[in-house]
Parts: sequence; structure tokens; C-alpha cells
Amino acid sequence: MAVKTARAGFKSKFLANPDLFPYLLINGGFADFNAQFPDLCDGHASMKSQPASLQQGPRLRSPASSPTTEVDLERVEASQVLPYLYLGNERDAGDIKRLSDLKVKYILNVTSHSPLHFEKEGLRYKRIPASDSGQQNLMQYFQEAFDFIDEARRSDSNVLIHCQAGVSRSATIVIAYVMHSMQLSMDEAYKLVKDKRSVISPNLNFMGQLDEYGKGLMAAAAQDQVLPQTVGRQRVLSMETSL
Repeated sequence: MAVKTARAGFKSKFLANPDLFPYLLINGGFADFNAQFPDLCDGHASMKSQPASLQQGPRLRSPASSPTTEVDLERVEASQVLPYLYLGNERDAGDIKRLSDLKVKYILNVTSHSPLHFEKEGLRYKRIPASDSGQQNLMQYFQEAFDFIDEARRSDSNVLIHCQAGVSRSATIVIAYVMHSMQLSMDEAYKLVKDKRSVISPNLNFMGQLDEYGKGLMAAAAQDQVLPQTVGRQRVLSMETSL
């Protein structure tokens, strides 16, 4: 239910931000369009050939962009999003020399299947067993992911966050962390991460969850502003009563 609500909540933002999220209006919805024109939808090949646990959630391809093949994604090296945070793919996570060059000692693995390659070599790992699907609740893992990233930062180490391609699951975690740590809106955080790693493309389910998470952050910030004012008024009333 929460995932469906997140997707519905994202719809209005998706339609209101054509420059940030290029889109097409489709009669019959994405499922009908995907059934009739699978070659125009990202992830169509893997949807049929991969097991359910690895299937990707729907994402619309921008009409102005060319398709990115799996080979292209494999060639994209880990991207530095923050001074201590890298976003990458499964290949990056399996390259010990690359990890050493980047001074990565913490690895956040946002898959249920990719191996934890270098545990015996002393690298610190955390696994988030998430699938890239329209049903996956990724927001439930945000806080534990943030705690792991902050642990790496406190230890003066760099952290790599990866999934299979460094496009959807791990990108969603990174966007959420940027929102959380830098107090940015979803749009601002998305743009920052996109500028650092142009291939990111969280599925629509994850974008909905990011939108919902952003609203929660805004509500909490508003509450933090109201609380001191309320306490101040109570103190004034208390002083007036005692006079």
C-alpha cells in the first residue's frame, strides 16, 4: 500500500517537472505501452529474461536520449558524488585495485545476489537485499544505509554504493542520502547526482518513494521551526501569569 501511495504521489511531480524528468503521456498506461512497443522502453529485454527478483521496475526513456546498452553501463566507472562517496556498479565492487585507488574501505551492496568480494581482505560490507522492481520498498532501508555511510565518513574512509549497474537501486540510496545530509529537495538532489553520474535512472517506484521521503523531510523541518516558537510563547505566558 505504501509503495502504491508513493507512486501515486510522484505522478503530479513527474507531470509538473518536464525539464527535470522528460516524459510522454501514454493512453493505457506504461504496461500497455510496454506490451505494444517494448523496444521503446528501458529494461525491456531483462524483464523477460531475468528472474523476478532481478527484474527492473518501469522507467520511461526520454525521447531526446539514445538507449544505453548493458555494455555501456559496464564501462561507466564509479562516480564520485561527494568527497567520501562513490556510486558505481557490480564491476567496480569486484575490482580490488580500483577500490584501493579510490581509498574505498566500505561497500554498500544494494542487491540480494552480488557477492561481497573482499570481506576477507578487511573491507567493511553492508547488504541491502533489494530488487529493481515496481514493488520493492527501498525507503525502509534508507536510515540503515545512511548510518553505514556516516560510519565510513567518521572513520575517514570512502564508501562505494553499488547495485548491478549503478543506475536505479544504488542511485536511489545516494539521492536519498544527499537529500538527508545536505537538506536538499528531491529535485536538487537528483540533479546533483545526475550531474556526477549521467546514467542514473531510478525506476518510477523509487522516484515515488524519494518524493514521499522528501515530503517527510519538509514536514519534519517545518515542525522543528514551529516547536521553538511554541516553547517561547509558553514561556512568555508562564512569566505573565507569575507576575
